[in-house]
Amino acid sequence: MAKALREAKARAPKMADASKEPSGPTAASVAPGPDAPSSGAATGTNSTDDPPESDDQGGAGNGAGSAGSALDGIDLGTLRPDAEAEFRAKFPRFSAAMEAWQAEHESGEVPTGLRIKAKKDGFRRGGIAHPKSPVDHPVETFTSPEQLEAIFAEPNLVVELI
Repeated sequence: MAKALREAKARAPKMADASKEPSGPTAASVAPGPDAPSSGAATGTNSTDDPPESDDQGGAGNGAGSAGSALDGIDLGTLRPDAEAEFRAKFPRFSAAMEAWQAEHESGEVPTGLRIKAKKDGFRRGGIAHPKSPVDHPVETFTSPEQLEAIFAEPNLVVELI
C-alpha cells in the first residue's frame, strides 16, 4: 500500500508555491473566466481527475476490486485449517449459515442468493433497506463477507440462504 501511495504522489500534479502567488486586492478582485479551474482543480482535487490506478484499492464492503460476490470461492471445507479458523472467528454467523446450508446440499454447491425478511418494514442493514415481506437477493448483490456477517448477525432480520 505504501508503494501505491508513493506512486500516486509521484503522478499527482505539482502545486505552485503559495508564497510566490500574487496577493492583495488585484489578485482577489479578478473574476475567473469560464475556462478557469474550480477551487478543487486548483488544489489538485478536481472531481474529473482520474483516481490513481492501484491494485490494492479494494476494501471491506465497498466492492472495489472484487469482480464477483462475497460467496465466490468460499467453501469452508476447502480452506486451510488456520485460514478456516480465522474466517470462522471473524464471521461466526455467516460461517454457521454456510455450514448448515452445505450440510443440506450437495458437496461443491454454493447458494445462489439470500432470502431476507425484516421484522420492521424498511429496516436497513448491509447497505440495503429490507421490507417486511421476504425478498430474494442474488449473491452478486453482496460484495464482502463483512456485509453478509452484518446481515446474518442482525436480530431484526430473518435470513435464509437459497
